[in-house]
Amino acid sequence: MILVTLGLGLVACSQQQVYDAARHDAQLSCQELPQAQYQACMAEVTESYDTYSRKRDELIGEQ
Repeated sequence: MILVTLGLGLVACSQQQVYDAARHDAQLSCQELPQAQYQACMAEVTESYDTYSRKRDELIGEQ
């Protein structure tokens, strides 16, 4: 049982790490845009992993 719990913890951690890396890359891409577009771009890529995960779970539950 402990191994299952640890395994689930590692999966969740790695999913968050992938999300954070993708978000960071998107933020770097936003920096290349003109100021007017930068603000809108950053607004789209600043969602926390917890918020993303909650929204994702809600969408999966609706299917």
